[in-house]
Amino acid sequence: MLSQMASLLVDVVAGFFVYTLLARFHFQWLRVPFRNPVGEFIVAVTNWMVVPARRVVPSLAGLDLPSLLLALAFQGAALWT
Repeated sequence: MLSQMASLLVDVVAGFFVYTLLARFHFQWLRVPFRNPVGEFIVAVTNWMVVPARRVVPSLAGLDLPSLLLALAFQGAALWT
């Protein structure tokens, strides 16, 4: 019972971060301005992960690879648990 609750909690938290990171990737890909409530929320939630990742992984041809790779890492971690 507790393992199912922990699994659900991990899935929900990982899913939330995966979707927000993918939304950030799509916002930057489509050049949507972040000066709206949704954009500011996405930046506020994901900035603590993306900024350090940008020091390690550079952008490629205008695509924000750190956001995409972090989303893949969160999804992989959620599937692994």
